Amino acid sequence: MRDGPAHDPAGAEQLPSELRRPQPNRKQTPLWVSPDELQGERRIDEPVSGSSYPSAGLRKPVTEMAVSLKTLAEEANMDVTTPQQHYPSLMRWLHWTIACLIITALICGLLLGYGLVKGDSPAGGVLMSIHVGCAMASLPLWFIRLTLRRRSKLPEGVGPGWQQSIARVSHLLLYVLTLALPLTGYAMDIAYGGAPTVFGFRFPDFGLTAPGMQNEPLGEALWLFHSNAGQGLALVVLLHVLAAIWNTLKDPAGGIRRMLSPPRH
Repeated sequence: MRDGPAHDPAGAEQLPSELRRPQPNRKQTPLWVSPDELQGERRIDEPVSGSSYPSAGLRKPVTEMAVSLKTLAEEANMDVTTPQQHYPSLMRWLHWTIACLIITALICGLLLGYGLVKGDSPAGGVLMSIHVGCAMASLPLWFIRLTLRRRSKLPEGVGPGWQQSIARVSHLLLYVLTLALPLTGYAMDIAYGGAPTVFGFRFPDFGLTAPGMQNEPLGEALWLFHSNAGQGLALVVLLHVLAAIWNTLKDPAGGIRRMLSPPRH
């Protein structure tokens, strides 16, 4: 193997100009990309002033990185709620539908229970039909919602641990009471020898209203539970609404908005 000539910087200067290796300008290409360049006033492949070679190989990755960082910064400063922070659309629909049915049934029941409207009056008959109809309509929706809740990916809880514990207890009470009230009301009517009736439509009595099947002591016990549970549900619903309003005021992107449609971009 032949040894090549020793490196001689001084001898390199004596080579003809056409054989000399071009030396790049010592001025380094800046790593910072100005805002004007991001706006397109300078092409990416345009050489930097004072440089003897194109800077596309170095400047293009840096420019792309700067644009990506700028985009991430803009998204971080945007006050929007991502779709993952919302409940699934069907659960939102069920939530508001059941809420309307239960609140309507509670209002009618409280008006009748406190004697503000006489039960044997025409207005009382209308209120009783609305009360029973809303309660019975909420039953199948209750089971559908429970199934979806167990199978759907739900948003994470908000607030400190004690607040999330209270929220879990209140949701448990809402589920238990919204199921127990329609069922005890149905059983109460059967115990008194009747069956739930909505504007003339009579629900099945399952053969439990035959002569001798009436059980007034059981009916009284069921009525007492039904009445007290209804007042308890009204209180839990009120606290649930106040908590939702409070969380919405603290975090405009949370609270009630988690049960609303996510914003479209």
